[in-house]
Amino acid sequence: MKKLTSILFFIAAITFYPSCKKGDTIVNPDPTTLDSATIMGFKDSTQLIKSMHRIDYDSTGAIMDTSTSYLYYDTLDRKITIRSGVSVGECSYNSLGLLVHLESSGDTTTSSLITEASSIDYTYDASNILKTASVKESNGESYVYSINKTLLPSGNYQLSWLDQLNLPDSNYYLVNVDTKGEMLSYYDYAGRSSDSIIYDATGNVSKVLETIYKTAYDTSGSFTFTLYDFLDRDTKGDQLYNFYKILFNGVFYIPGDISGFGGADVGNFYQDIKYRCLSTNITRPIGDLYCLGCGVHIVNFNNPAEYDSKNRLVEISNFFSDTELYRTDYTISYYK
Repeated sequence: MKKLTSILFFIAAITFYPSCKKGDTIVNPDPTTLDSATIMGFKDSTQLIKSMHRIDYDSTGAIMDTSTSYLYYDTLDRKITIRSGVSVGECSYNSLGLLVHLESSGDTTTSSLITEASSIDYTYDASNILKTASVKESNGESYVYSINKTLLPSGNYQLSWLDQLNLPDSNYYLVNVDTKGEMLSYYDYAGRSSDSIIYDATGNVSKVLETIYKTAYDTSGSFTFTLYDFLDRDTKGDQLYNFYKILFNGVFYIPGDISGFGGADVGNFYQDIKYRCLSTNITRPIGDLYCLGCGVHIVNFNNPAEYDSKNRLVEISNFFSDTELYRTDYTISYYK
């Protein structure tokens, strides 16, 4: 099975939240009103992130890799460019601020913000909800994802698509989005698992519940547990949240690590919405995998954050939970 990739696999990613209304009309507006005083959607130029330096650690605390990405904003041509070493990623937007094209070049094998897909083109329906994603890999292979939108009786909607990278091993993915544009859950049919996201009153991700199914979507014999319990979040530090809303406008709520064309790695999606998490209880498997009947245990991860005199995030730590628990530290700089 081929590994899913996305052109911009951001480790601190947050997805853009489309607004929608009950009934047949779903609206996905630009997060801010674009005007002559706006730089790619940012009305306050002091919030423009200039660079992100990352240090990756393994489960023992040893450094595995480091990289620095630099960001450039072009309001006239509606583009955001990310450079990391010889790797370059370019995001292009339409007049509504929706992401319509991603392009990468240079060495995309390094631990940067850019991975191996060479380009992605996006189209949207009349309600500005993602309709298609055309992905071209660096090896020349190409895939077109057709996104099916289903309006639900509650007024929420569901997006589904067929995994194109791993055919003939077909697999459907589903994302449920509520009337406020928040991702409520996503399902991995072949993986027989789903995540349900719980938000607090201020829009922070509070908990993530994971369900492991014996048979896909059959709750009999399934195992549900609290995957992440975000014990403490700050009341400031939403710079990454606001940045990624604009960067991934239109695809932010689709997990990039399961779709191959979306915005966010779900692990970081959870950690960075909306204000910084400072302490998290993580339910870890006893062994290599979560499974029915497998034991679990809870590990606490402290997510420290540092701010400058303008209360902007300048240093953060995120965890990556796989067969081992890894950590990545970020240092963020701004243009002003």
